[in-house]
Formats: sequence, structure tokens, C-alpha cells
Amino acid sequence: MLSEINRLSGRIDDLNLRLDAKEWAVIGERATDLRVSIAAVIANGEASFSEDLQERLVEAVSQFRNIASAASRVSSESTSGPSIARYKRIVADQKETIVLALQEARVNMEEHS
Repeated sequence: MLSEINRLSGRIDDLNLRLDAKEWAVIGERATDLRVSIAAVIANGEASFSEDLQERLVEAVSQFRNIASAASRVSSESTSGPSIARYKRIVADQKETIVLALQEARVNMEEHS
């Protein structure tokens, strides 16, 4: 479980790089992958998260779904797309959530070992 949460952080960093490059097709794929992976972490139940963090993870799933939807609406010929700065702020917030989840999962596992 810890390794999966840790990998999420790297995948969020990759999404940020794709946002900088405005690679909308890849952004959609990465956001969908993150959404599915975070939902799997929540559903797994192996790591029990605080109620606040659980809500933040659910919000992260929603935010990545929104980013994927926006990316799919951008055509390859489009000269403008959604606000990169806005999505980078959202991604930064979600990375903070993943870092908190990783810390909380580590503490929970240490307490149960």
C-alpha cells in the first residue's frame, strides 16, 4: 500500500510536467490513471485514513476526473485550452493530499507492527 501511495506522488509530478507542455492527450491519460489509482487506494481499506484525509482523497478523485474531462475537450488544433495555472494549483493541492496520505499510512503501519 505504501509503495502505491508513494508512486502516486511521482505520477502527480509527471502530470505537472505534461501540464507545462500542454500535452492534453497525455494529461487526460495521467489524470484518469491518478483518479483510478487513488480510488483503488481508498477502496482497498488496507490503510485506514482519518475522516478528513479520506474526504480529501475523495476530492482528489473528483479533481482528477475534472482535469481528465477538460483535457478530453481540448482539440489538437485548439490554440487555447483550460487554464494551466489553475490546473497546476489543483494538482499541487492533490499532491499535498497524497503526501499526507503517505505519512498517515506509514504511522498507521508502524503502530500496527
